[in-house]
Amino acid sequence: YYIHYVRNFVFVASIVAYLYFVLDSNDKLEELFKLIVAITILLAVFIVVEVLQIGWGRSWLFYSNPNYLGYALLPGLVLVIFSKQNYKQLIVPLIIFSIFATGSRAAELSVVFIVLLFIFFNIKQLNKSYLAVSLLIVISTLILFFDKIVTNQDFNGTRGVLAKISLNVFNEHPINGMGYGQFRKSFSRYVDEDIRKIGNIEIEKALAENAEKMTHNDFLTIVAELGLIGLVFVIFLFYKLYGELKKLLLHSRNNYFLSIGLIGSSLIFSLFHNNLTSFVFWFILFVPFIMNRNYEKTS
Repeated sequence: YYIHYVRNFVFVASIVAYLYFVLDSNDKLEELFKLIVAITILLAVFIVVEVLQIGWGRSWLFYSNPNYLGYALLPGLVLVIFSKQNYKQLIVPLIIFSIFATGSRAAELSVVFIVLLFIFFNIKQLNKSYLAVSLLIVISTLILFFDKIVTNQDFNGTRGVLAKISLNVFNEHPINGMGYGQFRKSFSRYVDEDIRKIGNIEIEKALAENAEKMTHNDFLTIVAELGLIGLVFVIFLFYKLYGELKKLLLHSRNNYFLSIGLIGSSLIFSLFHNNLTSFVFWFILFVPFIMNRNYEKTS
């Protein structure tokens, strides 16, 4: 797994570095955004077709996990909402419907964040009736799907147990963690008696079958696998990102909120799933850096 994850790291870093240098103008970045929107619409249409064929449930299409299908639709939703896209009033509901059809709680929560961010962005331009309708839709969505988005009535405590295991790893290896990519196979070594007393069925089954488990939270992955070294890197990265977002606000208010939407929705998803190995995750974090570099070149 170490070799596998190092290979993934090199692959992801190479793609993001390539995109950073090749997207040397915001026009080129806009072309890439158009491609992402086109792919998002295509996925959304096929999700609707699947729902019509098999009924309402968790749409998967060709993805191994419906959660990641929901995540794949989020960047396109942000780009459409914060653009002057033709037929925007039709495309946005289509994408939102498709995300909810995946049944991904993390993606659904991200949708609420994106819509609220859009309302805040347009608070001065929205007339009172439009604002009232938008807020009503958000509130209704939260009420109708509250048990899935917020409380999750199917929650079985597994994520809480995984958090305890991650903290056990950190306590034993606080400096550099247990090693990159090692949690999924070696988590069982850090299951103590207190955790066994909890009696979580999913964890007990994984231990009995020597099965693999992920942290289901990228922050916990960093804590367990990379320790304080990883945490210091993350703090430094977000410190730099904060500075880039401040500069971006001076260049373009629209792109500032677009970046917040991309980054915020991605980070919300990462609190429930493992997304660090996706190049899309890292590309989204670098969007403000690319935009500022391009603005500075033309100024």
